[in-house]
Amino acid sequence: MSNFRAVFIISLTSAMCLGAPPCFGAWFRSKVDAVSGATHSAKKKITLPPEGESYDISGVLPGLKNYVVKYDDNVYRGGDILEPSAGKTLRKLGVKTIISITPNEYEREFCREYKFELVEMPFKKDTGVSEEDVNRFLETIRTGEGAFYVHCYGGTHRAGILGAAYRIFILNWPVEKALEEYDVLGGDFETDRPMIEPLKRMVP
Repeated sequence: MSNFRAVFIISLTSAMCLGAPPCFGAWFRSKVDAVSGATHSAKKKITLPPEGESYDISGVLPGLKNYVVKYDDNVYRGGDILEPSAGKTLRKLGVKTIISITPNEYEREFCREYKFELVEMPFKKDTGVSEEDVNRFLETIRTGEGAFYVHCYGGTHRAGILGAAYRIFILNWPVEKALEEYDVLGGDFETDRPMIEPLKRMVP
């Protein structure tokens, strides 16, 4: 009986991961935020932001969590990398460099396999991004190989803060305009205040 159970467990494990070594990592990533450790439901109804004149909504794309926002031809923003199909998706967008706020070993292996440059820039919602990391982000955009895909777990809050930094410090937008766009694209002025205030203090 014990031999039968052992064979059954081995067979079940093989069936789950056959042909896709990172499959458990992808499943785990759908449940747990690598930075905060918070768990998330596997499926959630996605509501897209309204269309705007300053950005495009690329929508829900294969292999990526949530929806993708195109700021311009150089910078995209979205959610976590969940599956190998994200490789083809990002290549079609012209992405060469991934800026990750929620990096983990699955993503590192993904970038090695699909030849994406990976820049790791983790920070938490309750503390916000440091001035040092904002400067490193801006330097990456200025000197790195684009296009760039900026992402956190869901793609709306922490990644949105870096999107606002791109607008303010690279494209010279007024901070009020950048934060208004941030709000429209899924941010929240009240709950995201710990991230918004440090960014505002960096503006000359």
